[in-house]
Amino acid sequence: MGQTIAVHTFPETVRNNVLTIIVDTPQWMHHLSFYKEDMAAKLKLYKINGIRFRVGRISAGTTKTVKTENIELSDDELKYVENVTRNIKDDELRKQFASLIKHGLTKGKLR
Repeated sequence: MGQTIAVHTFPETVRNNVLTIIVDTPQWMHHLSFYKEDMAAKLKLYKINGIRFRVGRISAGTTKTVKTENIELSDDELKYVENVTRNIKDDELRKQFASLIKHGLTKGKLR
């Protein structure tokens, strides 16, 4: 599903053809819920009929730490940041929140 998502998730179990994915934060779980149907469609090939998210701890061995400075976001990622922050009226708060989201999106991307 991509390196950025892989840093924040880990497949836990498959029961009754439903994949349970551990997600490291409620924010990422919310974000991924928008892509649940797309993810499920890609997994149909593996006879996965559904996806369930659960917030939990991802063990240190499952993620790879990489430097994220100087990593550019895709147009879709930049649009996502804009959509999420556009209704924040306070300029400074909007900038800080956008920076936080960008950091989360770049975490784990390879250069």
